[in-house]
Amino acid sequence: MTANDAVRIALVALALILAVVTWRRSGPSEVRRAGGIAVDTIVLVIPKLVLALFTASLLAEVLPAAAILSVVGPDTGLMGIVLASILGGILPGGPVTAFPIALFVWQIGAGVPQVVALLTGWACFAFHRLLAYEIPMIGPRYAVLRMLSVAVVPVMAGVLASLVLGFLPPGSVAFESR
Repeated sequence: MTANDAVRIALVALALILAVVTWRRSGPSEVRRAGGIAVDTIVLVIPKLVLALFTASLLAEVLPAAAILSVVGPDTGLMGIVLASILGGILPGGPVTAFPIALFVWQIGAGVPQVVALLTGWACFAFHRLLAYEIPMIGPRYAVLRMLSVAVVPVMAGVLASLVLGFLPPGSVAFESR
């Protein structure tokens, strides 16, 4: 059994348990309502996900892998982790965009610590959200405080990933699709 199989089984079990609990507490109408919300979300997300995965695949054809690997390859060390952290911060959009791009970078051979830093930089910085929501709604002082507070987090995550990898057997960390 692969890790993906275990996750699928756990999610199905959790969904069934929650459906039973919801049915017993609120009745079948609430289970149907939750199912409707799930279907609406699937209808909204699937086209975006397909488009994002297709776009990320096309990136492999347009962008030279050697250029990307010179920035975030496994041999770029701390500088690659820092650059991946910054690149993560400028990735546009939400997870439907960021994860396919990270998958593309991984598939062409980026280092594990660099991919960790890329996704952590996206999660912590998200400059598009900073400009569109955070500064206009909460104000620039808070935005600066938050950005300074998390500035080292993506780099630390990448460095820690590198240290942890040192204790693991080679090849033990891999995305299922690699």
